[in-house]
Amino acid sequence: MSIATRQDAAHHESGHATALAVRAGILTEHLFVGCKPDGTNATGINDAPRIPITEMSGGDLIIYNFAGHAAEHLFNPNANRNGALRDDIIAEKVLRTFHPDFWADMLDLAEQLTTELVQTHWKCIQELAAAILAVPPRTVTILGEDYHVHKLRASKIAEILSDNGIQTPKQFGSDYTNTTFEKHLERQVTNTRLAERSPIVATEFRNWRRFSEMKVPTFEVPNHQIWLDCFGTASAEEK
Repeated sequence: MSIATRQDAAHHESGHATALAVRAGILTEHLFVGCKPDGTNATGINDAPRIPITEMSGGDLIIYNFAGHAAEHLFNPNANRNGALRDDIIAEKVLRTFHPDFWADMLDLAEQLTTELVQTHWKCIQELAAAILAVPPRTVTILGEDYHVHKLRASKIAEILSDNGIQTPKQFGSDYTNTTFEKHLERQVTNTRLAERSPIVATEFRNWRRFSEMKVPTFEVPNHQIWLDCFGTASAEEK
């Protein structure tokens, strides 16, 4: 399992924010990145759930979700899609609202447009990523481990987007709190510990998330801790 660095996570979230601005003219309120003090085991998030679904077309929503991994992969060609699982689940849910005959063509087009967007606006994505990590972090304790949390606010995000010729006339506010992100970090830590104990079980957990979340509201949170508790003594290894 490849563990993202804070640079990977910062570029991932900056890709989302840039795509949201370019495709829908919407300003991201906050960008969060959390990591161990040495910059490893990183994860990030933005507050897109606050945005009314009517503000983006299905195509824009797919591109927005794909843009995070596309930016992370451009920064780090060794990045895998583990950190984009939720993004891929949402994109797949949107894709399935269309007739199956169009899925392959729509997926190819979305991936092409996403790649073009990230390449075209790479300077902006890099500046946003640097700005996130330039914010002095606060230290939080997650399941007995210290983590650093960087948080970039809307005013600075808007400034960087504007400097790069990207306007964001739409803004919807946010109720995403520091505590909410700490819960996200906790899930990241438990997920990582699960993978360390058994790569096989970790793969099964990712598969379970994908198929179960296809049947429930997009932003319902799966219980990572149940899996960690249940398989806490697992020792199975991949062959």
